Amino acid sequence: MKHYNFEIYTNNPVTGESGWDIKWAGCFANSKEEAREEIKNFPNFDTIITFNFGGLELEYDQLEYALYNEGIRFFERHSYMNNEIIRSYIA
Repeated sequence: MKHYNFEIYTNNPVTGESGWDIKWAGCFANSKEEAREEIKNFPNFDTIITFNFGGLELEYDQLEYALYNEGIRFFERHSYMNNEIIRSYIA
């Protein structure tokens, strides 16, 4: 299992307006193809802006590993330059 990072646009949660906000989001998947499909389930997903195609292996001592084991599906980072995870989503 790997974790993949994306920069995505989200829709306005109230009006559905496209391109409402930019999020640095991540998900867990076994392949880049699976990750591209999985991220589409991110809350209010609109479209992918950028994507790290390689993915990063889950390491036992990483926060991402703990999130995955807790059943978290998606996580949101502060920004590209600040990898702090600020939010996580079960579904």
